[in-house]
Amino acid sequence: MNLSAMKDKYSFIKMDLLKELGTIGAGRAATSLSELIGSNVHITVPDTRIYPFQQLNDTLRMSAKKYYAFSTEVHGDLNGRNLLLLTEPDTKIISGMLLGQDPQNIDIEDQMVLSSLKEVANILLSSYMNALSELTDFKILVGVPEFSSAMTSEEVLAKEAAGADEVLYVRSQLEARHTNFNGLTIFVPDNASLDKIFAKLSS
Repeated sequence: MNLSAMKDKYSFIKMDLLKELGTIGAGRAATSLSELIGSNVHITVPDTRIYPFQQLNDTLRMSAKKYYAFSTEVHGDLNGRNLLLLTEPDTKIISGMLLGQDPQNIDIEDQMVLSSLKEVANILLSSYMNALSELTDFKILVGVPEFSSAMTSEEVLAKEAAGADEVLYVRSQLEARHTNFNGLTIFVPDNASLDKIFAKLSS
């Protein structure tokens, strides 16, 4: 079966797998984040989809002018880049919760703040990749997150996802201490890994 046919089959009968991926990943992320901040964290069922790259920039641009990006290398049976994108307000909200500070007083470039944010990025990115590993039986290794200062969606994608055809897109809304914030994770697989994912979804 060629890649186009696999995509067609995936589109009609495999949405349940992506929903399960989002649900499992969100549950694990909520548990780990709750332990980190010492408070219950609730995560809505994420919007999880395989997203055509050419449409991604339009979607990101509608959501925010600029993002802070945390990116990791992904190795193993799948290879590519894994991204967590946060708007400036959400970045400050999360940092304030972690450090017990007023979000308005948060300096995102401060090393203590960055260290705490990288831990959050590691939790969110690893949770969804571990869920994907469980559902596909692929061995997936996630590296240490690297931080990039505020960038437009065009700058993020040019740096982290240039040449990609499609990405695994997971948008979650999180609630903790009566405050809502959003997290957007994007897995950018190389072409060989994308073929593997479609083959697995279509098996």
